Amino acid sequence: MVYTADQVAEILNLHPKTVRKFIRLGRLKARKLGKQWRIMEKDLKLFLGDEAGLPGEDALLHSTAEETIEKKKQKQKIQVSSIVDIYVTHKDEAMRIANSLFAALNCKDPSYGEARCDHIFYEEESKARFIIWGGIKFVTDLLACISKITD
Repeated sequence: MVYTADQVAEILNLHPKTVRKFIRLGRLKARKLGKQWRIMEKDLKLFLGDEAGLPGEDALLHSTAEETIEKKKQKQKIQVSSIVDIYVTHKDEAMRIANSLFAALNCKDPSYGEARCDHIFYEEESKARFIIWGGIKFVTDLLACISKITD
């Protein structure tokens, strides 16, 4: 079986950037196919076997099953969406705000569960629109972040 970096990240409960960093550092063997990394199953098993404190294959499959169950439970919880319009003086200001929010999203706490933030810039209105979706804690924290960034 062959995995993408995103699939390995999901299996290991890591961010895809972390998996790509392991590849870059030579800790995880991978091959580039087009613009995406591909990881062979045997290389993933070797990586897990070489890493101190990481579970073996059986424990990994068991923890993956547990994570799937946990994700299903998270989907049953309350999900919140919010649309935030921020009027800006220039497109660069909108991009600065968007970059700050996306950086916060990339470093999000795993307890947030599934969450996302999308961005649209309306040049004719000088308006940045952010569509936020996720659990109550995530949306609340991101709204607080927007408040601090825009003050």
